[in-house]
Amino acid sequence: KTTAQEVIDVAGAGDTALAALTLSILSGSNIHNAVRLANYAAGIKVWKLGVKTVTKEELENLLIDKEIKDLLESKPNNDDTN
Repeated sequence: KTTAQEVIDVAGAGDTALAALTLSILSGSNIHNAVRLANYAAGIKVWKLGVKTVTKEELENLLIDKEIKDLLESKPNNDDTN
């Protein structure tokens, strides 16, 4: 599932994605998770003006936010007040 976001600058986004993909695969991730991580890393990069790095902390924070959001969206609605 993807979401639209504001894009500031795409310079370096492909390099960021490729670096994250490579690192993830070399660290033992399966291809599905490696591609997701690369996509998230590139998504962080496009929020930044110029060729900038994506930090481990930025990526961890985004993944935590997405995990929490996914959990909230998948939680069944137990509200019986229709």
